[in-house]
Amino acid sequence: MNRRQFIAALGAGMATALGNVPLHAAATPSATVEIFHSALLESMKAAAPTQRRFEVLASVMDNTFDFQVMIKTATGRYWRDSADAERSSLLAAFRKSSIASYVAQFSSFSDESFSTGTTRDGPAGTRIVEALLVTASRSVKFVYVLRQREQTWWIIDVLLDAGISQLAVRTAEFGRTLKDGGVQKLTKALSDQAERLIRG
Repeated sequence: MNRRQFIAALGAGMATALGNVPLHAAATPSATVEIFHSALLESMKAAAPTQRRFEVLASVMDNTFDFQVMIKTATGRYWRDSADAERSSLLAAFRKSSIASYVAQFSSFSDESFSTGTTRDGPAGTRIVEALLVTASRSVKFVYVLRQREQTWWIIDVLLDAGISQLAVRTAEFGRTLKDGGVQKLTKALSDQAERLIRG
């Protein structure tokens, strides 16, 4: 099943769980970002247990974030030197931790909204999409970095208000763990973090 077929098949169930989130193939960078924003807001609004909100947000993030590119970039030579089974376990742990972090950070709704701004060219064939999260007290700037794969644009990094790359931050964090215990230790650390966040 390709990405378009997956999203189409998912549509009916997600319409109940996440309201009217637009679930279609993202042919433009801004469309990918807007699909993610819609799902994030609906997850915030949902009166559901953390595990359920994780499940429905995961359905969208799996189709908007390129977790494999992100973890490969963050771990560098450790990824290249790992066996396939180790890579699979690390990717699964990174994915779960990443989604759980969004579920924990955006846990309730207080009339927040997202607005999508300009799209411009980025380095190495990427595209940059600017967005704002508007709250009652302030606006927070988000900058998304996307790369095209299979005629669809995927998020590979997010820069927050101060221009801090979340992928760069995690690369530095992961580097300390990798030096201390390698891929297995990082996999366990990410898995444990995800479980703590989901438990609340």
